[in-house]
Amino acid sequence: QFGFRKGKGTNDCLALLVSEIELARSRKEMLASVFLDIKGAFDSVSINILCQKLQDAGLGPKLNNFLFNLMAEKIMFFEAGSRNETRTSFYGLPQGSCLSPLLYNFYVNDIDTCLATSCTIRQLADDGVISVPSKNIADLQSPLQTTLDNLSEWARLLGIEFAPEKSQVVIFSFFNKTENNIQRGVYDPKIDLHLYGRRITIAKDFK
Repeated sequence: QFGFRKGKGTNDCLALLVSEIELARSRKEMLASVFLDIKGAFDSVSINILCQKLQDAGLGPKLNNFLFNLMAEKIMFFEAGSRNETRTSFYGLPQGSCLSPLLYNFYVNDIDTCLATSCTIRQLADDGVISVPSKNIADLQSPLQTTLDNLSEWARLLGIEFAPEKSQVVIFSFFNKTENNIQRGVYDPKIDLHLYGRRITIAKDFK
Protein backbone atom coordinates (compact mmCIF):
# COMPACT_ATOMS: atom_id res chain seq x y z
CA GLN A 1 0.00 0.00 0.00
CA PHE A 2 1.55 3.28 -1.14
CA GLY A 3 -1.38 5.52 -0.22
CA PHE A 4 -1.66 7.46 3.05
CA ARG A 5 1.94 6.62 4.02
CA LYS A 6 4.68 9.12 4.74
CA GLY A 7 7.41 9.03 2.12
CA LYS A 8 5.36 6.82 -0.22
CA GLY A 9 3.28 7.86 -3.19
CA THR A 10 2.32 7.49 -6.83
CA ASN A 11 5.89 7.51 -8.13
CA ASP A 12 6.87 4.58 -5.89
CA CYS A 13 3.89 2.54 -7.03
CA LEU A 14 4.58 3.29 -10.70
CA ALA A 15 8.27 2.48 -10.28
CA LEU A 16 7.45 -1.02 -9.05
CA LEU A 17 4.97 -1.58 -11.88
CA VAL A 18 7.53 -0.43 -14.45
CA SER A 19 10.07 -2.79 -12.86
CA GLU A 20 7.63 -5.69 -13.29
CA ILE A 21 7.07 -4.73 -16.93
CA GLU A 22 10.80 -4.53 -17.64
CA LEU A 23 11.46 -7.83 -15.86
CA ALA A 24 8.82 -9.52 -18.01
CA ARG A 25 10.38 -7.98 -21.09
CA SER A 26 13.84 -9.28 -20.15
CA ARG A 27 12.37 -12.77 -19.75
CA LYS A 28 10.49 -12.53 -23.06
CA GLU A 29 7.17 -12.72 -21.24
CA MET A 30 3.93 -10.77 -21.34
CA LEU A 31 2.59 -8.96 -18.29
CA ALA A 32 -1.15 -8.58 -17.76
CA SER A 33 -2.24 -5.89 -15.30
CA VAL A 34 -5.79 -5.38 -14.04
CA PHE A 35 -6.50 -1.90 -12.69
CA LEU A 36 -9.19 -1.77 -9.98
CA ASP A 37 -11.03 0.89 -8.00
CA ILE A 38 -12.91 0.50 -4.70
CA LYS A 39 -16.21 2.37 -4.63
CA GLY A 40 -16.49 5.08 -1.97
CA ALA A 41 -13.62 3.62 0.00
CA PHE A 42 -13.88 5.58 3.26
CA ASP A 43 -17.68 5.68 3.15
CA SER A 44 -17.97 1.89 2.79
CA VAL A 45 -15.98 0.88 5.87
CA SER A 46 -18.05 -1.04 8.42
CA ILE A 47 -17.09 0.24 11.87
CA ASN A 48 -18.19 -3.03 13.48
CA ILE A 49 -15.96 -5.08 11.19
CA LEU A 50 -13.09 -2.62 11.61
CA CYS A 51 -13.22 -2.80 15.41
CA GLN A 52 -13.41 -6.59 15.28
CA LYS A 53 -10.28 -6.66 13.11
CA LEU A 54 -8.54 -4.28 15.52
CA GLN A 55 -9.49 -6.51 18.43
CA ASP A 56 -8.22 -9.61 16.61
CA ALA A 57 -4.94 -7.78 15.98
CA GLY A 58 -4.52 -7.22 19.72
CA LEU A 59 -5.82 -3.70 20.27
CA GLY A 60 -6.91 -3.25 23.89
CA PRO A 61 -10.64 -2.98 24.71
CA LYS A 62 -10.44 0.58 26.07
CA LEU A 63 -8.89 2.04 22.93
CA ASN A 64 -11.09 -0.13 20.73
CA ASN A 65 -14.23 1.10 22.50
CA PHE A 66 -12.99 4.68 22.21
CA LEU A 67 -12.57 4.31 18.44
CA PHE A 68 -15.97 2.64 18.13
CA ASN A 69 -17.71 5.43 20.04
CA LEU A 70 -15.80 8.03 18.03
CA MET A 71 -16.82 6.65 14.64
CA ALA A 72 -19.82 4.34 14.98
CA GLU A 73 -22.70 6.79 15.21
CA LYS A 74 -22.39 9.92 13.11
CA ILE A 75 -25.23 12.43 13.27
CA MET A 76 -25.69 14.59 10.18
CA PHE A 77 -27.80 17.73 9.95
CA PHE A 78 -29.42 18.86 6.70
CA GLU A 79 -30.94 22.26 6.14
CA ALA A 80 -32.87 23.27 3.01
CA GLY A 81 -34.72 26.52 3.41
CA SER A 82 -37.17 26.13 6.26
CA ARG A 83 -36.75 22.34 6.30
CA ASN A 84 -34.33 20.74 8.74
CA GLU A 85 -33.57 17.04 8.95
CA THR A 86 -31.31 14.80 10.98
CA ARG A 87 -29.81 11.54 9.76
CA THR A 88 -27.68 8.97 11.57
CA SER A 89 -24.97 6.95 9.83
CA PHE A 90 -23.24 3.87 11.23
CA TYR A 91 -20.96 3.35 8.21
CA GLY A 92 -17.84 5.02 6.96
CA LEU A 93 -14.72 6.69 8.26
CA PRO A 94 -14.99 10.45 8.89
CA GLN A 95 -13.61 12.54 6.05
CA GLY A 96 -10.76 14.80 7.11
CA SER A 97 -9.87 12.83 10.22
CA CYS A 98 -6.16 12.14 10.66
CA LEU A 99 -7.06 8.60 11.79
CA SER A 100 -9.15 7.68 8.74
CA PRO A 101 -6.29 6.96 6.28
CA LEU A 102 -4.48 4.79 8.85
CA LEU A 103 -7.65 2.88 9.75
CA TYR A 104 -8.56 2.40 6.08
CA ASN A 105 -5.15 0.91 5.33
CA PHE A 106 -5.62 -1.46 8.26
CA TYR A 107 -9.13 -2.37 7.10
CA VAL A 108 -7.85 -3.63 3.72
CA ASN A 109 -4.42 -4.87 4.87
CA ASP A 110 -5.19 -8.54 4.15
CA ILE A 111 -6.06 -8.00 0.49
CA ASP A 112 -2.96 -9.94 -0.58
CA THR A 113 -4.53 -13.16 0.78
CA CYS A 114 -6.72 -13.08 -2.35
CA LEU A 115 -3.81 -13.42 -4.76
CA ALA A 116 -3.43 -16.54 -6.86
CA THR A 117 0.04 -17.98 -7.41
CA SER A 118 2.39 -15.67 -9.37
CA CYS A 119 0.09 -12.63 -9.00
CA THR A 120 1.21 -9.39 -7.35
CA ILE A 121 -0.79 -6.39 -6.16
CA ARG A 122 0.15 -2.74 -5.80
CA GLN A 123 -2.18 -0.36 -3.96
CA LEU A 124 -2.46 3.40 -3.93
CA ALA A 125 -5.25 4.40 -1.53
CA ASP A 126 -8.47 2.98 -3.05
CA ASP A 127 -6.85 2.05 -6.38
CA GLY A 128 -5.01 -1.18 -7.08
CA VAL A 129 -3.30 -3.08 -9.86
CA ILE A 130 -2.97 -6.86 -10.04
CA SER A 131 -0.27 -8.21 -12.34
CA VAL A 132 0.90 -11.58 -13.57
CA PRO A 133 3.68 -12.47 -16.07
CA SER A 134 3.64 -15.38 -18.51
CA LYS A 135 4.76 -16.53 -21.94
CA ASN A 136 1.30 -17.73 -22.94
CA ILE A 137 -2.25 -16.40 -22.72
CA ALA A 138 -3.71 -19.30 -20.72
CA ASP A 139 -1.31 -18.66 -17.84
CA LEU A 140 -2.42 -15.03 -17.72
CA GLN A 141 -6.14 -15.73 -17.74
CA SER A 142 -6.49 -18.34 -15.00
CA PRO A 143 -4.63 -16.71 -12.06
CA LEU A 144 -6.11 -13.29 -12.76
CA GLN A 145 -9.68 -14.59 -12.86
CA THR A 146 -9.10 -16.62 -9.70
CA THR A 147 -7.76 -13.51 -7.98
CA LEU A 148 -10.72 -11.42 -9.14
CA ASP A 149 -13.15 -14.03 -7.81
CA ASN A 150 -11.30 -14.10 -4.49
CA LEU A 151 -11.34 -10.30 -4.32
CA SER A 152 -15.09 -10.21 -4.95
CA GLU A 153 -15.71 -12.51 -1.98
CA TRP A 154 -13.18 -10.68 0.21
CA ALA A 155 -14.86 -7.35 -0.56
CA ARG A 156 -18.31 -8.80 0.15
CA LEU A 157 -17.23 -9.93 3.61
CA LEU A 158 -15.89 -6.44 4.35
CA GLY A 159 -18.96 -4.68 2.99
CA ILE A 160 -17.05 -2.92 0.23
CA GLU A 161 -17.30 -3.19 -3.53
CA PHE A 162 -15.09 -2.75 -6.57
CA ALA A 163 -16.23 -0.62 -9.51
CA PRO A 164 -16.22 -2.88 -12.59
CA GLU A 165 -17.04 0.07 -14.85
CA LYS A 166 -13.72 1.66 -13.84
CA SER A 167 -11.71 -1.55 -14.14
CA GLN A 168 -9.47 -2.23 -17.13
CA VAL A 169 -6.84 -4.74 -18.13
CA VAL A 170 -3.67 -3.79 -19.98
CA ILE A 171 -1.46 -6.48 -21.51
CA PHE A 172 2.16 -5.50 -21.99
CA SER A 173 3.44 -7.66 -24.84
CA PHE A 174 6.83 -7.37 -26.49
CA PHE A 175 6.39 -9.95 -29.24
CA ASN A 176 6.92 -8.82 -32.83
CA LYS A 177 4.14 -8.94 -35.41
CA THR A 178 4.90 -12.27 -37.08
CA GLU A 179 2.50 -14.88 -38.39
CA ASN A 180 3.60 -17.33 -35.71
CA ASN A 181 3.10 -14.82 -32.89
CA ILE A 182 -0.31 -13.83 -34.25
CA GLN A 183 -1.39 -17.49 -34.34
CA ARG A 184 -0.10 -18.02 -30.79
CA GLY A 185 -2.09 -14.99 -29.65
CA VAL A 186 0.93 -13.29 -28.10
CA TYR A 187 0.90 -10.35 -30.51
CA ASP A 188 -1.92 -7.98 -29.52
CA PRO A 189 -3.12 -10.58 -26.96
CA LYS A 190 -6.69 -10.80 -25.64
CA ILE A 191 -8.00 -12.29 -22.40
CA ASP A 192 -11.53 -12.60 -21.08
CA LEU A 193 -11.83 -11.47 -17.46
CA HIS A 194 -14.96 -10.75 -15.44
CA LEU A 195 -15.70 -8.86 -12.21
CA TYR A 196 -19.20 -9.32 -10.71
CA GLY A 197 -20.19 -10.96 -13.99
CA ARG A 198 -19.19 -7.92 -16.02
CA ARG A 199 -16.45 -8.22 -18.62
CA ILE A 200 -13.37 -6.11 -17.92
CA THR A 201 -12.39 -3.86 -20.81
CA ILE A 202 -9.05 -4.47 -22.52
CA ALA A 203 -7.21 -1.17 -22.93
CA LYS A 204 -3.99 -0.03 -24.54
CA ASP A 205 -3.20 2.24 -21.61
CA PHE A 206 -4.60 3.32 -18.25
CA LYS A 207 -4.65 6.69 -16.47
